[in-house]
Amino acid sequence: MHHTTRLVAAAAITLLLGVPADADMSAHWELHANFDDRRIPGALADCVFKQNGQRLSGRCEDATLTGEIEGETVTWRLTPAGTHDTVTFTGMLDDDDTVVVGRFVYPRKGGGSFLAVKR
Repeated sequence: MHHTTRLVAAAAITLLLGVPADADMSAHWELHANFDDRRIPGALADCVFKQNGQRLSGRCEDATLTGEIEGETVTWRLTPAGTHDTVTFTGMLDDDDTVVVGRFVYPRKGGGSFLAVKR
């Protein structure tokens, strides 16, 4: 009986904390990024995310993608081909695992906001 009580308590705590089910980001995504400084042009990119556990890999146009997902928080880094730059994106995945909204930082250029939509 004591074991059953612990299982019920653990289940209740999990529900109260709102621990999300594992997200699935493996898909084609359309990425829209806009710098805070409107003088710098924004970007639209076709991306392919591959998820293995909490790890992400893939490509956005000619950029290599690596990252991770923890709960609803998604972080990925893009390294454009022919550069040593790393653009870091951090956002929140919606409940349907179809939209990520957040912020990005591009070294020496600044940062901005982004929207990624699963296609």
